Amino acid sequence: MGGRMTRAVVAVVMLGYALPAHAAVKNATIIDALRRQLLSDLDPKVPPTTIDGKGLQVKVQFRIFKVIQVNVASGQLVLKVWRRMRWFDDRLAWNPEEHGGTSTVLVYPNDPSSRGPDNNLWTPHVVIYNSKAREGSLFDPGAAWVRSDGRVHWSIPGTIDVTCRFSGLVNFPNDQLSCPIEVASWSLADDVTELTFFDEPTDPEVLAKGDRGCAEMSVQSAATAMSYMEYQLNPHETECLKYTRVYPCCPDAPWTQLWIVVKIKRTSQFYMRLIQFPSIALTLLSFTAFWMDSSAVSGRIGFSASLLLSSIVLQNTASASLPKCAEWVWIDYLNVTNMIFCMVALLETAIAIYISFGGIGVVNEVGAETCDYWARRLIPALYLSVVAFIYNVNPADPYEVAFNQSTGVVDERDVKQAAAMFEGFSPKHDVNWGGALGLPILIVVVTIAQVFVCNRIARIGRPQLILRKRRANRPKEEFPERDRVSGETASATATIRRADTACVGMNITPMHLSVDKASSVA
Repeated sequence: MGGRMTRAVVAVVMLGYALPAHAAVKNATIIDALRRQLLSDLDPKVPPTTIDGKGLQVKVQFRIFKVIQVNVASGQLVLKVWRRMRWFDDRLAWNPEEHGGTSTVLVYPNDPSSRGPDNNLWTPHVVIYNSKAREGSLFDPGAAWVRSDGRVHWSIPGTIDVTCRFSGLVNFPNDQLSCPIEVASWSLADDVTELTFFDEPTDPEVLAKGDRGCAEMSVQSAATAMSYMEYQLNPHETECLKYTRVYPCCPDAPWTQLWIVVKIKRTSQFYMRLIQFPSIALTLLSFTAFWMDSSAVSGRIGFSASLLLSSIVLQNTASASLPKCAEWVWIDYLNVTNMIFCMVALLETAIAIYISFGGIGVVNEVGAETCDYWARRLIPALYLSVVAFIYNVNPADPYEVAFNQSTGVVDERDVKQAAAMFEGFSPKHDVNWGGALGLPILIVVVTIAQVFVCNRIARIGRPQLILRKRRANRPKEEFPERDRVSGETASATATIRRADTACVGMNITPMHLSVDKASSVA
């Protein structure tokens, strides 16, 4: 009795394992038969049926994961993406009840390794117009989900290499680059396939992440997040635009292009450390030559020339990150300004040395000191004013016109307006006049006040000093109080020395020095 009971339990258990396996085999058989039934007789080159001359609506969206490479000099942008497309094919509809309740079938179209009927599935011939590489090499094979009502969702991974007409580069290195990805049908016009974007999300949380109907850019996982990169995606400013044009071959058939304008922000702190701060520091250091003795000819000229060459080297470093073009960008204004003022410092050094040793057998140190005196006052103040103005200028970008349409539809006039090449200086600039003029005015006021106050202090004891010296040089019998006068003279001399010390601390040569020399000569 016990043995019969054991065999019965074992049989029930084995039957329990066998039933799911049998159901799985049955389900796989049903799906395989359904897939062959749907796809065996299809022609992959024949699109679904259209009604009333209205093209089949094909929805497109890109899932952008990461910026792999940005080459501004060659206008190249490489992105890791998924391309998603949705459309309706009435030839793929079936009744789930007639096929074991199956409502979804997975199909793998355009797969060279596939030997079944999967490659018979019609897929939209959508390409990236401004792609650098061949379309077939951009994307890997992927699955298409076919629903029982004929809806098809096709998602494939890939790496796209896009040739961009970058806009926003004019503000380098504080720039945000814009690059449009042009997606369009290559062989079928809008009367056959009408391209559009996915529906815009309505969930506030999804919108806060920056996801749009044309592009999804929110971070999917920590593995795909960005770190230690020069460029970062700016999903909140992605633009989804449409541009429709008509070709001469088919005047009655418009062709719609989908423009996904991707915005990438450069991390400008690197260029601040590498170019901006060193170049400004070198220019300010070149001004220290104004405090050097004009008799140190070789040292002064060598110092100024070395700083000028260093400024040129930094300018070449910045140019390596930019395309070789005629357009001026923001960093050009700063680099050219620094180079010009380094040249001015070298020129002033040459002039001061010429004044000091220009004559045969004559040394004019007073004239050289006067030249350095005004150079210390004027040149640094002028340089700081120009730099303050540059940092408050936002150069206008002539290529930004066609990519800022609030309607989402790009007009033909906008494309033509942004088509011409631009050369030379930008035609207009957005200037923060408060900062551009406020700091220079403050610098000028401080410079004038410094010169006036120091010269005023230097002259306080000058008349009394001259009088006391003259009286001190007369015979003692004419001025019995000579000892008292000598004390007053010493006091006046100490006053002027204190004034001299204050002026030297503010880098000002007191005006009475030349008078002292003239008095001693007389």
